[in-house]
Amino acid sequence: MDGKLDRHQVVAVAQALARRGQRRAALDEYFKLVEEDPLDSRIWLKIGELFVSVCRPAAAVDVFGRLGDFYASQGFHAKAIAIFERALRVDAGALEVVSHLADLYALLGLRHDALRHLTR
Repeated sequence: MDGKLDRHQVVAVAQALARRGQRRAALDEYFKLVEEDPLDSRIWLKIGELFVSVCRPAAAVDVFGRLGDFYASQGFHAKAIAIFERALRVDAGALEVVSHLADLYALLGLRHDALRHLTR
């Protein structure tokens, strides 16, 4: 074998650990995957959700913020908005997230939604 991870096996192990309530161990498995492929947005989303479940809101917001920025930079504005909204459900006071979200809404011509976030 060439030293590459078997992604399917690592995901299966991580999912099994998470189902058994071993969320921190599941995080370790998912981090193996993003070490190998740092642009795997699906795994980053799972990591963010696991951070929420282990009561690490700041880490979750950080992951969701980076993921939202990634989607926005790729032109996937609707996905970016959904991720930023998810971050705000974790921490409604995350000002940087509010700013990014308002900017995206304004970019899409949704001024009412942009103002709603800026005047919270």
